[in-house]
Amino acid sequence: MKLQLTVYTDDSLTDVNRVVEADKLKIPYKVAMYVIQSLDNVNLNDTDDTIKFVAKNIDQVDKIIKSTFGLTDSELECIDTGDLVDTAKEIYRWTIGKVNSISGGQKNGVATTKI
Repeated sequence: MKLQLTVYTDDSLTDVNRVVEADKLKIPYKVAMYVIQSLDNVNLNDTDDTIKFVAKNIDQVDKIIKSTFGLTDSELECIDTGDLVDTAKEIYRWTIGKVNSISGGQKNGVATTKI
């Protein structure tokens, strides 16, 4: 997995400060458990659904983005929302894939393949 975000110099999103990349996710354990528990009602193929999910879980998304890319709070303010939503989708797809591989594609006896 290759993830990338552009960090701009300010919230006008015109001048690029740096591009950050990550080959793998860094998800704190408690954040991962929260994400897994909250994935029941999200369809990642529906952009509106994904945006609503990210908005409801912004603290968790912030923690994942900051730990994965080594960003500060002020740098988070200088990232394009569209790029962040795309990256969040990839994060949740990866998380679902990991859960599915651990549980054999089932959660509580029910197939969990909404990706």
